[in-house]
Amino acid sequence: RSYDYFVPTFFGIADEHGYLTTAKRLATTGHFELHQPDPYAFIGETLMQSPAQGHSEDYYLRQPIGYPLLCAIAYTLVCWLLGYILDRRGVVVKL
Repeated sequence: RSYDYFVPTFFGIADEHGYLTTAKRLATTGHFELHQPDPYAFIGETLMQSPAQGHSEDYYLRQPIGYPLLCAIAYTLVCWLLGYILDRRGVVVKL
């Protein structure tokens, strides 16, 4: 059966997936790249594997960083203005 293991993913248009997951990663960890050691994990269509030797577990967005950066800044500012903080897992915690 193909539904034995549920993996939460954002299934939408490929550009949306890349932009929103990169924005969340920037807002929560401050890193642009996705480090995924599991070869069977879901990686979106707009993320490409690093060509650098020894960094085959790193994935980067194919598009420019501008829009995800603006989304991450807005996300962080709204949380700060409302008195919330982000932990490293991306969970919003009230101050």
